[in-house]
Amino acid sequence: MRSGSAIISLLGAPAARAFSRGDVDAAIAAVSPRTFRSFKGFFQLDKKRMSDVLSVGERTVDRMLEPGYRVPADLADRLLRIARVLDEAEDALEDRQRALDWLKSGVPALGWRVPLDLLRTDLGTRLVSDEIARIKFGIPS
Repeated sequence: MRSGSAIISLLGAPAARAFSRGDVDAAIAAVSPRTFRSFKGFFQLDKKRMSDVLSVGERTVDRMLEPGYRVPADLADRLLRIARVLDEAEDALEDRQRALDWLKSGVPALGWRVPLDLLRTDLGTRLVSDEIARIKFGIPS
């Protein structure tokens, strides 16, 4: 498992190292409020949109941005999933901003759904990852 610059930038070095080693427990433990603030800034999300993307309430968004918030494993896993897909998209599109824009826009091959919204579920993540692979290898959708 590679750990690209998007993963390091979004998660921070400790989580990225654990992620690249496949150390699930350490990667999840390294997700912190700083990680969520970085995620919010990367994707330029307001509280409502962040709530939707992470499938949590808006009050939870407020709490998870506060220092000392103890991140539940399922929420940390969701963020790790998004970081992995961002890294895949950045690699395929060869540019971070293009990857971020693609993840936040309706994609014809995904029925005009927004990839970032699909990352809430494992099945949605597979659809997005498959489409990224098609882009990377020039396979028509």
